[in-house]
Amino acid sequence: MTLGIASAVSEELFFRGLLATVIGLVASSLAFGLLHQMRGPARWAWAAWATVMGLLFGVLFFATGSLLGPMVAHAAINVANLRFIRDTDVDAPTSRRLGGLLGPRRPEAHAREHASTRRKLRSDRNGPARKPPKRAHQTATSIAATAARPTDTVAPTRP
Repeated sequence: MTLGIASAVSEELFFRGLLATVIGLVASSLAFGLLHQMRGPARWAWAAWATVMGLLFGVLFFATGSLLGPMVAHAAINVANLRFIRDTDVDAPTSRRLGGLLGPRRPEAHAREHASTRRKLRSDRNGPARKPPKRAHQTATSIAATAARPTDTVAPTRP
């Protein structure tokens, strides 16, 4: 929640409070959209959506003369998106050489990494690894061995 609010406040101060007043609403909204790209097939759709939202935040700012409205709206969107990401089981992004500039990963490497990520997520959800329960004969044997051990053993001292 803090991350969503802090990023909304800082982005609104920069994009609407500074850039929109210096370079204009359209240019600042385009910059806002392009800087909100994400990896994957939805890259340009997400950037277009962020550009439209930047325009709407800018219109709200210029209509009211205050950054409070855009900050609250932006924070609400950020918090909702971050909660969705936190609560949704999605595949972790795969690392690519030079950030993906050298092309997509090989399918076998992706499958191997995907299986490893799934195992890690499953173990994280189930808590730390637990030891299997002892069998009855193991428990009885260990109890008998403990009872047979002397509890007060004092080493003899030399005069």
